Amino acid sequence: MKINLQDALDRLQEMRHVDSDEGVANALYRLGVAYLQRNRLTQAEEAFDEAQYLCEKLENRLGLAHVLQKQAELTLATGDGQAALAKLDQALAIFRQEAPPEVVFQAVELRARALDRLGRTAEAAAELENLLAQADQAGDEVSALLLLQYLAPLQRRLGRVERALATYRRHGALAEKLGEPQRVALAYVAVGSLEAQLGRPEVARGALHRAAATFLGLGMVQQAREVRAEIARLGLEEQDGAPRDDT
Repeated sequence: MKINLQDALDRLQEMRHVDSDEGVANALYRLGVAYLQRNRLTQAEEAFDEAQYLCEKLENRLGLAHVLQKQAELTLATGDGQAALAKLDQALAIFRQEAPPEVVFQAVELRARALDRLGRTAEAAAELENLLAQADQAGDEVSALLLLQYLAPLQRRLGRVERALATYRRHGALAEKLGEPQRVALAYVAVGSLEAQLGRPEVARGALHRAAATFLGLGMVQQAREVRAEIARLGLEEQDGAPRDDT
């Protein structure tokens, strides 16, 4: 949810006025997030740096870990994957002791992105696969859905085509179960592309037609047209007079 910037500034002023270090730290954290959401990275960095100082002064370990995670997100946005990784490792050391599983999940996912940015894509995929196994064991389908979405492109870039295909298919099936039709369509676009790459045109055509029909059902006409264009680009047009989606 996007934070109202003026509200965040007003809250910070209020907490400074009452001279509450804890209140100021919380307000600075929210202000930093508001700046980060608007890509105002220098101002976000200043807010998070002061919040970090206050959390350390207050010995608020969990608050410090949340600030470190946001600092990592900021440094990743500036392209410094190594700095992001260092911040995340500090945050995770605390989260694993004091935070609920969903907080650990978010930090590990961000860590995988940092690893990927550093060219350590295989490590990133391994971390996500391990986290996916934990989500499966816990029956956490919402987390699994997001992990599958992040994992599949990494596997594809690593050349693990069959594994990526299985991940995309599972992502599409789980998205359908959870009522996320746009994710279903996106998954089947990838499935169609990979099946074509593997030399299975009939299967590829079916996946891409499913994606186009799903987009069309959502009223996403432009996306459906783009899928139809991809079908043509791959040379997968119907040859038998089968009906086409009217996009």
